[in-house]
Amino acid sequence: MGASGNCVFCIVVLYEQKKEWKKQMKYIYTDFYTEFECVGGTCSDTCCAGWGVVIDDATMKKYIQLEEPQRDWICSQIQEESINNTKRNVIKMKEDGRCPFLNGCNLCDIYLQVSPDALSDTCQTYPRKNVNYYDVIMATLSVSCPEAARILLSKKDPVIFGYTENNLKADTSGADWYLYNELINGLVLTTGLLQNRSYAIRERVYLVLELTYQVQKHIEDGQLTDLRKNVEWYNDAAFCEEKLNEMRSAAGKMPSSWNLIYKMFEGIEAARAIPKEQQNFLLKYKILEASEGEIYYQWTERFRNIEIETEFENLAVEFVFEYYMDALEGKNIFFNIIKMVLLLVLVRTCEVVHYNKFEVLTLDNKIEIVSKLSRVMEHTKLLDMFAEELIDKNRKERLHRLAYLLY
Repeated sequence: MGASGNCVFCIVVLYEQKKEWKKQMKYIYTDFYTEFECVGGTCSDTCCAGWGVVIDDATMKKYIQLEEPQRDWICSQIQEESINNTKRNVIKMKEDGRCPFLNGCNLCDIYLQVSPDALSDTCQTYPRKNVNYYDVIMATLSVSCPEAARILLSKKDPVIFGYTENNLKADTSGADWYLYNELINGLVLTTGLLQNRSYAIRERVYLVLELTYQVQKHIEDGQLTDLRKNVEWYNDAAFCEEKLNEMRSAAGKMPSSWNLIYKMFEGIEAARAIPKEQQNFLLKYKILEASEGEIYYQWTERFRNIEIETEFENLAVEFVFEYYMDALEGKNIFFNIIKMVLLLVLVRTCEVVHYNKFEVLTLDNKIEIVSKLSRVMEHTKLLDMFAEELIDKNRKERLHRLAYLLY
């Protein structure tokens, strides 16, 4: 993909003129999307282990049509499972969580012995994540892949967005371009807040939570005509400062952040869906007891000496882009942004503990923490469960509390 524009703020202007466009395919993508190249067997953590791999119907048909013994070899390792009440073909992972087609060099035997085209859609595209909305494709990389995490965490500059199009045609009948434009506007404002480095990361996150709550409320109430004017206030510095003063004044009333973090670690420990190797990796950061919040606070103070907020900023922008992509498919954007904050909190907590335990925190350490946490949380219901537990009747308290988890 070649970019004909790389600024997210240009995207809204383009899409507000949607009715005048030809029905060509348009692509919006994160700038690091085009940097990715699979490192194959040299990867620090294979993507062919630790989760289930669904075989799409077209690929399954290819396997059935193969000559023996390839057909029997492949089909014997695939079973039918019910996923979200839908029957799907899934690869039967080995007891150690590895794919049966993954050889000792961490390379795929289907790729090597049949052809690259014989891989399923999941295997061909991961870690690329694409969401189609009629003639629009939004694309990014999942940081559950260590190489994708390395690219993102190595960035010093803010994430920017590319735009391109091609001559492929698409049927756009049925698209709700009004909703689409409001979501894109929300994405633009949210990205701008997260990349405003005059604020600490917790302050940026708080503003994003407030803004996203407004977006979701207007969507649920069906009042999109008022949405734009109500969220545009977040472009005003004085308005943002007033909001932040509300958060700061509530700081002393917040319960210990460690209590909430400890509960998340307990959830990870109790979860049966997490492969043991990944679970053990994460639980090595659960070294404080529930009553040791004061120690954790001291550790966070020490961590601030080496903390690089741009890394959390870029992670937040990437997660937000993914979740706005999901919102196009009808998912609750406010609930997803809460999940984003919790994921950032867990990443930061593991980094705090690692630095205080080992006296060092390298880029490789950060990549491992981010990729493993992202893999665990993306492919279990844990993050949903944590987010649901935090949602209560007192909205202000909830948003203050979430922001101060990053304090």
